[in-house]
Amino acid sequence: MRLGSVRPSPALVRLCLLALLFLAIAAAGCGSKKRAPSVGWLRSSDSLLSGIPKDQAMTGVIAAGPGFVAWGFDLSSDIGDGAIWTSDDGNGWNPVIGKASFSGPGNQTIAGMVAGGPGLIAVGSAGTEAQTTMQDDAAVWTSKEGLSWTRLPDDAATFGGGGQQGMSDITAGGPGFVAVGEDFSGGDADAAVWTSKDGFTWQRVAKDPAVFGGSGDQEMGKVVAGEFGLVATGFDDSAGTVDVAVWTSKDGLNWQRVPDDPLVFGGAGVQLMADLVAAGPGLVAVGLDSSSGKSVAAVWTSKDGSSWTRVLNDANVFGGFEDRQMTAVTRGGPGLVAVGCSGVFISCDGAVWTSKDGNSWKREAVDSAIFGGNGAQVPMGIAAKGSDLVAVGSDAAKGDRDPAVWISKAG
Repeated sequence: MRLGSVRPSPALVRLCLLALLFLAIAAAGCGSKKRAPSVGWLRSSDSLLSGIPKDQAMTGVIAAGPGFVAWGFDLSSDIGDGAIWTSDDGNGWNPVIGKASFSGPGNQTIAGMVAGGPGLIAVGSAGTEAQTTMQDDAAVWTSKEGLSWTRLPDDAATFGGGGQQGMSDITAGGPGFVAVGEDFSGGDADAAVWTSKDGFTWQRVAKDPAVFGGSGDQEMGKVVAGEFGLVATGFDDSAGTVDVAVWTSKDGLNWQRVPDDPLVFGGAGVQLMADLVAAGPGLVAVGLDSSSGKSVAAVWTSKDGSSWTRVLNDANVFGGFEDRQMTAVTRGGPGLVAVGCSGVFISCDGAVWTSKDGNSWKREAVDSAIFGGNGAQVPMGIAAKGSDLVAVGSDAAKGDRDPAVWISKAG
């Protein structure tokens, strides 16, 4: 996959993974059934979110900075630049886009963010060489308030190496902060972990092939911290298909791979945890499962990160006539709110699910005028602040993808 003449960074590939997997397994000709409007959801009409040539999209959001901070990418210069947007209330947005700290000689990808340390810390990957010999290193940016950002100097011994490296997510935990991602220096992808006390100085956790590697690709995509320590989720394709993979740590420095349970993590096709939150019985992960030949939304729960249960697939909630997937989840509303997509990806409409405890889920009725339209409308991140919920993603109604925001006061 290429963006113009540039090979995408590992982090940008990962951001597109759900879309590519869903497109590959989606069946053409799926219609959409009319549903009663949902309560409380509105679509932001801020003109600052559209009008820039070529593709831009929001891929994540947190409640921080002036209110909310969203991140994503901007392809208006034919290569992938990182992009940041800030908002006081989730409705009006200020784009921090086209800034020098998010551009460079190749792709600059923001993949995760956390509040703490200097104020905010964003992680991802950044190109280090000319486009013709592209090599990406893991990258970290810091900000006091979300409006002005500085990229930390590229320390090749920590962030780089042979091949490509990228951070995919960050959490406050362990010695201070823990970031997870992947390392392509060995010819295929291995999971990778970095730690920091303050967000400014980083160390790479020693690579243990028995924990982080194996045949094929292993990558960490999400990480959370809590009373259970740290838990990272990702995938492993060593069995020939994409299966869920989970790692745990008490301190962020010493990690163990949770033994693979094919009945919970595996199966035919693709099983993927797209997002992870400390909630419900302890942990709740959401994503997709294509073992039936059709994509269905999927949920997993765990008390401690070491033992996992797959939530029973209710066809009326997780599956149905259309392909479905969950892309993000947060604490909010009645307990948990997840967003995702329903329908063929190239004409997919946004979808919302809610749960009180992480074990029993309800698919919410959505208004097609808010979550649908021409092309694809895909929420990719969600955050809660008090009773407010903000979901972010992209809208391809005009051909190119534009950033999109959905707001709820009631969940």
